Amino acid sequence: MSAKVKGFILLELAIVLCVIGCIGAMFFPSIKISIIHKKALVTQQNFDVVLRALAVYKANNNRLPFAGDDEGLEIKGKLIGKLPYKSLFLEKKVACNGDREILFYIVDKQIVFARQEIELEAKNNKDEEVFSNFIYVFDETGDLLTVLDQKNVDFCAVVLISISKNSSLELESIISEEGDNIIVKTPQKSLGVDIRWISNNNLDALSL
Repeated sequence: MSAKVKGFILLELAIVLCVIGCIGAMFFPSIKISIIHKKALVTQQNFDVVLRALAVYKANNNRLPFAGDDEGLEIKGKLIGKLPYKSLFLEKKVACNGDREILFYIVDKQIVFARQEIELEAKNNKDEEVFSNFIYVFDETGDLLTVLDQKNVDFCAVVLISISKNSSLELESIISEEGDNIIVKTPQKSLGVDIRWISNNNLDALSL
């Protein structure tokens, strides 16, 4: 093969690679956005499944499970941690977000104890207020989202938090404890955090 022909073939190859590169550059942002949307959809679908499982668990046990560890096992006394998916009889993949990271789980202290334990605690403390802590969730602008209706006995029961693999945020930067209350501050959507909360009454309604 002459040097001239060889050089022509290399030039053709370079042009083809250049065209492929240009096409890839055009479609890569769309593909990336599509992947992000797909992961977000998986997260939202898993939120729905987990909340229904929590509703069934509460209906059957008259309480919600405590928060768990990385293995999905419930740890008594723990209100903030990973989702105890094994207590809910869920597969691990359902307990994760679109990045396959296990969901964080925050539960109100008033509904992780069985009714008899609450009555016993109240008896031991006599006139003292028992389990007076609440979960408060604020949106990006600082407005309160969660309900607190003592007249109708409704309050935030559970908060599920998804933190994407590429997020720069840690759970500790989203939640804080002030006295007996748990405060959840919703960060900007662009920071890779999704939060879903549900009130006690709405959770009960899911099991009907």
